[in-house]
Amino acid sequence: RGVAFGINPAGSIAVGGGGGQAGAFWKREGNSWLRGNIPLGTLVCESCEYDSGTAWDVNDAGIIVGIVNRKDDYRGFAYVYNTQTATGAILPIPAGFVQSSAYAVGNTTGGVVHVAGVVSPCSDLSCDSERCIRWTVDVTTLQASFEILDQMAWAECVTDQGAVAGTHNSERNRRGAITQTAVFWKQLSG
Repeated sequence: RGVAFGINPAGSIAVGGGGGQAGAFWKREGNSWLRGNIPLGTLVCESCEYDSGTAWDVNDAGIIVGIVNRKDDYRGFAYVYNTQTATGAILPIPAGFVQSSAYAVGNTTGGVVHVAGVVSPCSDLSCDSERCIRWTVDVTTLQASFEILDQMAWAECVTDQGAVAGTHNSERNRRGAITQTAVFWKQLSG
């Protein structure tokens, strides 16, 4: 059982949630789909324990990204998981932010993948202060660097070269509704 949320460009791996793990994936084997779980234990966090998670996206090499929720306070943390090595890592959060989520992963280019997501300075994700983040992850070590994309509030997709598409919360109208604008971000630091 489970719910699929993403599929890789080649159509050979789908990802989602279910079963009290960090996420689930289904690999195509002939005419069938075989399920695998992303064990919570592969995502190490000093002095914390995870309750559940969801996988949101996967690339053609089987690199999965998603979010796990901490048991004691249910804050979310972005992760990356490599199905080929069965290893995972929590992605770093910049100073001033307390939780994160990863929503998109590009294909491997030069030994790295780009991951797009969101970070929040609040304990819940409804505080209107979220920022888009782009991680660059070494696929062998799963070590990551990051870049905050200040003009974007939410990241939805990332290309193999690291360009990110998402939305920006422009302003609130007189009734309190947020006006959103589509944003495309390409610049990479370094």
